[in-house]
Amino acid sequence: MESRNLAAPLMTLKILWVALTFSNLIYGYVLTTLGAGMRFFVPQSYQPLDALALGLGALLFVTYALHEKKIALEENVTKRFPFYVICWALHESLVVVAFAAVLTSPDKNLFIYAVNLILALFGNILTFPRAPQLRR
Repeated sequence: MESRNLAAPLMTLKILWVALTFSNLIYGYVLTTLGAGMRFFVPQSYQPLDALALGLGALLFVTYALHEKKIALEENVTKRFPFYVICWALHESLVVVAFAAVLTSPDKNLFIYAVNLILALFGNILTFPRAPQLRR
């Protein structure tokens, strides 16, 4: 009976995870279809928005700490729900800021987006919703 109570919220979390993970990839698709002049190289200097986009990579560590301290220890899946959504929204903000940085930069460098996309996908993989550990 308990597994039925767990299945529905866990499935909802997994659906949200897939939607928010693949939305990060959609931004990349938009950048590549918009950008005939887009290039990929490691920049020698950064614009302010580029530096902000790369600095937001620290959010990955914040969300992973939140995951380990709040989410992974909570046995009730419905109580874990908001923390998961917050983590995934922060990961998506990495990609959105990088998306804006690429669109507004004069050299249209995709490096910033690629780095933040990898960080966001890595963060989403780390916080994939799992059934709680059963106590013995």
